[in-house]
Amino acid sequence: MSKRYYFTLPDKIAEALDYWADLEGNKPSSLAGFIVEQAVRQQIESSRLPIEIFGEMSPPQYEKFKHLLLDNYDKLSEDPYLKSRLGWLLEGNQPTTEDKLRIVIVTRFNEKYLDNLIKASFANGNGNKTNV
Repeated sequence: MSKRYYFTLPDKIAEALDYWADLEGNKPSSLAGFIVEQAVRQQIESSRLPIEIFGEMSPPQYEKFKHLLLDNYDKLSEDPYLKSRLGWLLEGNQPTTEDKLRIVIVTRFNEKYLDNLIKASFANGNGNKTNV
Protein backbone atom coordinates (compact mmCIF):
# COMPACT_ATOMS: atom_id res chain seq x y z
CA MET A 1 0.00 0.00 0.00
CA SER A 2 1.28 3.44 -0.79
CA LYS A 3 0.02 6.98 -0.59
CA ARG A 4 0.48 9.75 -3.14
CA TYR A 5 1.63 13.22 -2.09
CA TYR A 6 1.91 16.38 -4.15
CA PHE A 7 4.46 19.01 -3.19
CA THR A 8 6.24 22.02 -4.62
CA LEU A 9 9.99 22.56 -4.68
CA PRO A 10 11.96 25.77 -5.24
CA ASP A 11 13.12 26.10 -8.86
CA LYS A 12 16.81 25.44 -8.14
CA ILE A 13 16.01 22.35 -6.06
CA ALA A 14 13.65 21.06 -8.76
CA GLU A 15 16.36 21.58 -11.40
CA ALA A 16 18.89 19.73 -9.23
CA LEU A 17 16.40 16.90 -8.70
CA ASP A 18 15.76 16.65 -12.45
CA TYR A 19 19.50 16.56 -13.12
CA TRP A 20 20.13 13.93 -10.42
CA ALA A 21 17.25 11.76 -11.64
CA ASP A 22 18.60 11.98 -15.19
CA LEU A 23 22.04 10.86 -13.97
CA GLU A 24 20.42 7.88 -12.22
CA GLY A 25 18.24 7.04 -15.22
CA ASN A 26 15.19 7.54 -13.06
CA LYS A 27 12.11 9.75 -12.89
CA PRO A 28 12.31 12.83 -10.64
CA SER A 29 9.14 11.75 -8.82
CA SER A 30 10.59 8.29 -8.07
CA LEU A 31 13.84 9.80 -6.82
CA ALA A 32 11.96 12.35 -4.69
CA GLY A 33 9.88 9.55 -3.19
CA PHE A 34 13.04 7.57 -2.44
CA ILE A 35 14.69 10.59 -0.77
CA VAL A 36 11.63 11.34 1.36
CA GLU A 37 11.32 7.68 2.35
CA GLN A 38 14.98 7.62 3.43
CA ALA A 39 14.53 10.80 5.49
CA VAL A 40 11.53 9.30 7.28
CA ARG A 41 13.42 6.05 7.84
CA GLN A 42 16.33 7.97 9.41
CA GLN A 43 13.88 9.63 11.78
CA ILE A 44 12.51 6.22 12.74
CA GLU A 45 16.01 4.79 13.26
CA SER A 46 16.99 7.75 15.43
CA SER A 47 13.90 7.06 17.58
CA ARG A 48 12.27 10.36 16.70
CA LEU A 49 9.33 8.39 15.24
CA PRO A 50 7.98 5.07 16.52
CA ILE A 51 9.27 2.07 14.56
CA GLU A 52 5.75 0.66 14.32
CA ILE A 53 5.05 3.24 11.62
CA PHE A 54 7.63 1.70 9.29
CA GLY A 55 7.07 -1.88 10.44
CA GLU A 56 10.59 -3.29 10.12
CA MET A 57 10.60 -7.05 9.67
CA SER A 58 12.90 -9.70 11.10
CA PRO A 59 14.55 -11.43 8.15
CA PRO A 60 15.19 -15.13 7.80
CA GLN A 61 18.81 -16.03 8.48
CA TYR A 62 20.36 -16.14 5.02
CA GLU A 63 23.77 -17.70 4.54
CA LYS A 64 24.76 -15.35 1.73
CA PHE A 65 23.66 -12.08 0.17
CA LYS A 66 22.82 -13.93 -3.04
CA HIS A 67 20.30 -16.09 -1.16
CA LEU A 68 18.52 -12.97 0.12
CA LEU A 69 18.33 -11.63 -3.45
CA LEU A 70 17.00 -14.90 -4.86
CA ASP A 71 14.45 -15.41 -2.09
CA ASN A 72 13.10 -11.86 -2.51
CA TYR A 73 13.61 -11.56 -6.27
CA ASP A 74 9.97 -10.88 -7.20
CA LYS A 75 9.55 -8.20 -4.55
CA LEU A 76 12.90 -6.57 -5.38
CA SER A 77 12.22 -6.56 -9.12
CA GLU A 78 9.10 -4.43 -8.55
CA ASP A 79 11.48 -1.52 -7.89
CA PRO A 80 12.55 -0.27 -11.36
CA TYR A 81 16.04 0.66 -10.18
CA LEU A 82 16.65 -2.69 -8.48
CA LYS A 83 15.16 -4.58 -11.41
CA SER A 84 17.91 -3.16 -13.60
CA ARG A 85 20.56 -4.07 -10.99
CA LEU A 86 19.51 -7.56 -9.85
CA GLY A 87 21.35 -9.45 -12.60
CA TRP A 88 24.53 -7.51 -11.88
CA LEU A 89 24.20 -8.14 -8.14
CA LEU A 90 23.47 -11.85 -8.66
CA GLU A 91 26.67 -12.10 -10.71
CA GLY A 92 28.48 -11.41 -7.45
CA ASN A 93 29.10 -7.68 -7.58
CA GLN A 94 29.06 -5.73 -4.33
CA PRO A 95 25.99 -3.53 -3.92
CA THR A 96 26.27 0.23 -3.90
CA THR A 97 24.90 2.31 -1.04
CA GLU A 98 21.79 3.04 -3.10
CA ASP A 99 21.35 -0.69 -3.84
CA LYS A 100 21.53 -1.44 -0.11
CA LEU A 101 19.09 1.31 0.83
CA ARG A 102 16.57 0.24 -1.76
CA ILE A 103 16.87 -3.42 -0.69
CA VAL A 104 16.24 -2.37 2.91
CA ILE A 105 13.20 -0.33 1.88
CA VAL A 106 11.69 -3.07 -0.27
CA THR A 107 12.38 -5.99 2.08
CA ARG A 108 12.01 -3.94 5.30
CA PHE A 109 14.99 -5.82 6.74
CA ASN A 110 17.33 -4.14 9.21
CA GLU A 111 20.23 -2.25 7.61
CA LYS A 112 22.76 -3.72 10.03
CA TYR A 113 21.56 -7.23 9.20
CA LEU A 114 22.00 -6.52 5.48
CA ASP A 115 25.46 -4.99 6.01
CA ASN A 116 26.59 -7.99 8.06
CA LEU A 117 25.26 -10.40 5.44
CA ILE A 118 27.09 -8.52 2.68
CA LYS A 119 30.33 -8.44 4.71
CA ALA A 120 30.08 -12.19 5.32
CA SER A 121 29.38 -12.84 1.64
CA PHE A 122 32.40 -10.81 0.54
CA ALA A 123 34.59 -11.92 3.46
CA ASN A 124 37.62 -12.80 1.34
CA GLY A 125 38.22 -9.06 0.97
CA ASN A 126 39.67 -9.13 -2.53
CA GLY A 127 36.49 -8.55 -4.50
CA ASN A 128 36.41 -12.16 -5.67
CA LYS A 129 32.86 -13.12 -6.53
CA THR A 130 33.14 -16.78 -5.49
CA ASN A 131 31.90 -16.19 -1.94
CA VAL A 132 28.72 -14.44 -2.95
